[in-house]
Amino acid sequence: MADTLSEIPLHERPEIHARRWFLLGVMYLSLVMVVMAVSGLNVAIPSLQRDLDASATDLQWIVDSYAIVFAGLLLSAGAIGDRFGRKRALMAGLAVFAVGSFIGALADSSTQVIASRAIAGIGAAFVMPATLSLLTAVFPPHERGKAIAVWAGFAGAGGALGPLLVGFLLTGWWIFPSFWWGAAFVVNAVTPLIVLTVVAIYAPRSKDDEATPLDPVGAVLSLIGIAALLFGIIEGPERGWGDAYVVGGFVLGIGLLAGFVLWERHAEHPMLPMQYFRARPFSTGTGIITFGFLVMFGFFFLITQYFQFVKGYTPLRRRGDPAVRLHDDHHVAAQRAARPAIRTQSGRRRRPHVDGHRLRPARTDPSGHALPRDRVRFRAARRWDGDHVGAGDRRDHVVGAAQQGRGRLGGQRHDP
Repeated sequence: MADTLSEIPLHERPEIHARRWFLLGVMYLSLVMVVMAVSGLNVAIPSLQRDLDASATDLQWIVDSYAIVFAGLLLSAGAIGDRFGRKRALMAGLAVFAVGSFIGALADSSTQVIASRAIAGIGAAFVMPATLSLLTAVFPPHERGKAIAVWAGFAGAGGALGPLLVGFLLTGWWIFPSFWWGAAFVVNAVTPLIVLTVVAIYAPRSKDDEATPLDPVGAVLSLIGIAALLFGIIEGPERGWGDAYVVGGFVLGIGLLAGFVLWERHAEHPMLPMQYFRARPFSTGTGIITFGFLVMFGFFFLITQYFQFVKGYTPLRRRGDPAVRLHDDHHVAAQRAARPAIRTQSGRRRRPHVDGHRLRPARTDPSGHALPRDRVRFRAARRWDGDHVGAGDRRDHVVGAAQQGRGRLGGQRHDP
């Protein structure tokens, strides 16, 4: 009976077919979790630098050590899962990912955080291909394309959701202390354990019946080549581009990657068949995705530091530094005080007008400091015709941030 069931494809079994959409959600959650870990930690970089006294090079290794191991082992981990069982590979990957994240939450130095990220990258390399392989096995052919398309969409969305989730955790709204960078690791340590339990109970066993041999030589060449090339890129600004270690990293990386291409072209069972790149749609799509992800994750690395170090924002992009806010309020108050009063023909003084609206006085606290104002309020001014006051009605207007700085007053730029 067991031999008969093993010969039936998974998507043709009634019990698997009935819960295929539930399994789809579990696979998506596993995928989003490992992709979010690539970009999410960028939001915690200022906190890491503050608490661990990390240098710019340390911060780059904290972010990139996960991606290097993840990308370097991805193809090999997928082949191992196909050979020895995709469910086992997924469960093992979730367990290793949780262990690496737990170690990162308890780390007290940059070196420990880098090591924990590398361990989590090993687990992520097993999780991502196993989710796709299980989806293709569970869904029937007429629904398989839809499931894979949504899988790819969630893979891209995970990169954008990572900074948002980690920023929410770092604000201290939950049980975590405010701006504690370990919150990003704690959630990655707890969630995989929940998903692991669900996978162990509901996911079916699946593996490649053809038992394709592995390609250990290609795996070693690709992993060491990528790591050496990124070592030169990361260490170059710190050590100098002419440093022997940096130059050696570039030479070793380029040489090993070239050797990887030559090996894959002649290997009997290549990990990445090079003939795929002869097809223009495949090579073009691969190049566009690679370039897009490089730009996106590089942007995440820089923009989060700019918002928090320069602009004084919290991880959720709210103004967080009281000193910055007080400086801005004093600057606005000084600009308002420096504006000259306008005299009418009757000699009466009235406040400056901006696009036909009169500026209301700034609100101040008991000590005389200007209070923060998210919006600038203006009151409609009565129209003056010589000494005659028009009969215009007074009303309040709330002008949004898009209108700030656009009005002109006395030939000078208005910047409230």
